[in-house]
Amino acid sequence: GYLSLRGNATADEVLGEAGIQQARGLVAAVGSDADNIFITLSAKGLRPDVQVVARAYAEESESKLRRAGADRVILPLRLGGRRMAMIALHPLVMDFVETTIHSRDRDLVLEEILVAPDSPIAGMNIKQGQEHSGGASVLAVKKKGGPLLANPPSETLLESGDEVVIMGTRQQLGVFERTK
Repeated sequence: GYLSLRGNATADEVLGEAGIQQARGLVAAVGSDADNIFITLSAKGLRPDVQVVARAYAEESESKLRRAGADRVILPLRLGGRRMAMIALHPLVMDFVETTIHSRDRDLVLEEILVAPDSPIAGMNIKQGQEHSGGASVLAVKKKGGPLLANPPSETLLESGDEVVIMGTRQQLGVFERTK
């Protein structure tokens, strides 16, 4: 029941067949760092603006993947080590994050929302947006071309093109995404 394509992802034709021109992003996570570098180079050559997340086993491959154009590089061993340390040091925080992000029947949802030009919250400050949604919490805002502002002040203006990290019920988040 899953859509699949059989082929070598290092081939431009296969990336084209897979829909690289319409893709929101590409995950390069095959068994070899060299192949992930090649896939990244090919994807960025065909579509420079595509978001590429690549996996690397070797630490020295991280810089090569970035030079090849990867927007994010994940090193599973490093990530696993950090996660284990966080669980050991902050078990309640990690339980909360795990439940919020991964639970299927969760009440709270953690989402990333792009403020569209016709969004009902465009032009509102965070406090007004939270009231409009019925209490969703804005955890961070990334202004267009700017840094990520964690725990932004309630007077922060939400403008078209801003990216917002928000937590709330599906109903509350729906209000943030709904257009006028």
